[in-house]
Amino acid sequence: MQMELLIASEREALWTQIIGGKYEEEGWRWLAQVVREGDEKDRVLWIETKNDKFTIKSPYNVLELANFVLLPFNYLVSSGGEGPRSPLADSSLQVLLILIHYRKCILVDESIADRKSGSATSDSLSKENTYFSENPYCKALENARDIEFDRVDIEGNAHSGPLVRLPFASLFDTLGMFLGDETAILLLYSLVHGNSDFLEYVLVRTDLDTLLMPILETLYNASRRTSNQIYMLLIILLILSQDSSFNASIHKLILPSVPWYKERLLHQTSLGSLMVIILIRTVKYNLSKLRDVYLHTNCLATLANMAPHAHRLSAYASQRLVSLFDMLSRKYNKLAELMDDKMHIDKANSPEGDSIAEDVSTELHIYTDFLRIVLEILNAILTYALPRNPEVVYAIMHRQEVFQPFKNHPRFNELLENIYTVLDFFNSRMDAQGMNGGWSVEKVLQVIIINCRSWRGEGMKMFTQLRFTYEQESHPEEFFIPYVWQLVLSRCGFSFNASTINLFPVDQPIEKYSDIAFSDWIAIVKKANALVLDWLPLTMICTLSQKQNVDSEEELNKPQNGELIAELVQ
Repeated sequence: MQMELLIASEREALWTQIIGGKYEEEGWRWLAQVVREGDEKDRVLWIETKNDKFTIKSPYNVLELANFVLLPFNYLVSSGGEGPRSPLADSSLQVLLILIHYRKCILVDESIADRKSGSATSDSLSKENTYFSENPYCKALENARDIEFDRVDIEGNAHSGPLVRLPFASLFDTLGMFLGDETAILLLYSLVHGNSDFLEYVLVRTDLDTLLMPILETLYNASRRTSNQIYMLLIILLILSQDSSFNASIHKLILPSVPWYKERLLHQTSLGSLMVIILIRTVKYNLSKLRDVYLHTNCLATLANMAPHAHRLSAYASQRLVSLFDMLSRKYNKLAELMDDKMHIDKANSPEGDSIAEDVSTELHIYTDFLRIVLEILNAILTYALPRNPEVVYAIMHRQEVFQPFKNHPRFNELLENIYTVLDFFNSRMDAQGMNGGWSVEKVLQVIIINCRSWRGEGMKMFTQLRFTYEQESHPEEFFIPYVWQLVLSRCGFSFNASTINLFPVDQPIEKYSDIAFSDWIAIVKKANALVLDWLPLTMICTLSQKQNVDSEEELNKPQNGELIAELVQ
């Protein structure tokens, strides 16, 4: 299939007027003309301000597509700094998101001759096979390299094929300024998930707060954000937390203050502690409002990845961690009581009772898994980082009664053994002090800090360490195409012909929508998007241990837009 770019020279003035007037880009001159030279189909010349040229002969010509992908980044990066972002940058970015998330389904007919023995006739069976063609725009973005590096990398390996050169440093800073916008979040996700070079660049930056602070602030204001926006930010955090150096470095970066956090004054708090606080706050918000299983699991997965690398967690973050177990345990106890009540209904052989009991049982098993993950998080901190986290020890000692009801529970007792080993060690040291007067917080914490230095982990049981990774499903377009088009139609400066927009193949002919107004079409797309997203949050396959049976497998394995895989790492 050939894609022709036909730009008539008489439209030169029109394009200059559109770009210069609509986007207020002074000095812009796009002088495009059709040039016939040998076998070249068409060529677009960028004159004066753009001293470059590219030829479009096929949508799979990676060089030209790489050049096209580069254009939105030029305007996005140049719009950084003080003041609002350029409208041209916004529109360019929206078009880029449409292109990189586009997936064309190709239908192939295969004829299979079925020859029967003893017969000269054959039946031709038509077999339909579908597959998605490779997206060259997405490929160009994934292969983008930092403009600061030469074509030959530091190991001396030459890259094959053309490359997009992007200023990673400027792009990093610009994204940090505009992460309040959903399109910028989608771009950041596309880069950290698809482009390993950009992800590596982000991970080695020493100013991770440039990206993380706007992400955490957006999650803090989750009630004013869309669920899709929250999901994408949590995925980004999960991808970053897969790297051990990231988990270590965020605890070394100290924040003088967090002005947007209103519930408590946070002074001299590490970025890691703030991340723990915001993730736990997101879990609590989800429990009361959204009640989404994926969101719970994603937050806990990121916390689990961070746990072995915790370093000097703040008192507030440590308290929030223990209160998270308390909150989930109270929800678990309510479900357990409700399950007991439904068992009596089952005895009456009520069909409605069977259905309700099954729903309650599924939710109960889900919260069982959540409690186990929280206990795994506490175990990882106590096993690998106890001497560096006296505040965690203090928080566990202060609220040790919340663990008592689960001490003999068959699903939790082995995970609680280490917690009670730590409690016994530090409680005995407290008793040995023989304080006649009352214990103040400062005195208790001082005893803990002193005995943390002599802690050798005797009697601690070593569990396999949980590590969660994010993996996108094979058909992400089912989530991203409606999401991207919803954003574009609601804010893009371009006018799209609604009658030609076809997100997915449908039974009804597209002409049915030809007379629908643009505003009505936006409503239709939003409605379709909502229907799709009802079953599209990420799939979770959480293997807590080889001994654990995940009874909620049917609930967790719904068709969704990605997978969250827990790897057991020795």
